[in-house]
Amino acid sequence: MNFLAHLYLSGDDEGLMTGNMLADFRKGTKHIDFPERVQSGICLHQAIDEFTDAHPLVEHTKQLLRPQFHHFSPVIADVFYDHFLAREWADYSDVSLKEFSKKCYRVLTDNREFFPARLKRFLFFMRLENLFVSYGSIKGINRVLYGMSTRTRYGQCLQFAADELSRNYDLYRSDFTQFMKDVIPFAEEERAKLS
Repeated sequence: MNFLAHLYLSGDDEGLMTGNMLADFRKGTKHIDFPERVQSGICLHQAIDEFTDAHPLVEHTKQLLRPQFHHFSPVIADVFYDHFLAREWADYSDVSLKEFSKKCYRVLTDNREFFPARLKRFLFFMRLENLFVSYGSIKGINRVLYGMSTRTRYGQCLQFAADELSRNYDLYRSDFTQFMKDVIPFAEEERAKLS
């Protein structure tokens, strides 16, 4: 799961949202210095990642991508799934994606004291580009993947991933839709454990 999905799966808990976003940007395994709910958000992120990585539908998505994109397949799958979540947001939330995005940017900005410099820079970019809303279009996904290709060693193939999404859209969408039926209740259970 990528950024939008992790924030969505945090529920309405601002501490969980902060930790869930922070998890991919912190170094090492220690997070004892963070407030309890931020620590819980990091734990939630890790649980969601483990569940996702072990799920057969996500593995199917990655298998479809591997012949062309090799070890970048998991990253591309994450971005594709965020695209489908943004595109079909109304199926998953009563709050508009625009309003949810505004809330996320506010929550993350309010808690940026816990963020390393790299995440602070990314947060600025997210807000500037309204990244989560842009995920809902192929053009937006293409821009994200192209940007990743210019910053990643040997990542030139990433710039072609949006073409692959367009070619096999329904196939990837089917994996995502079925996977969400499993990950949403899983995340709800994990949040209940962390309460």
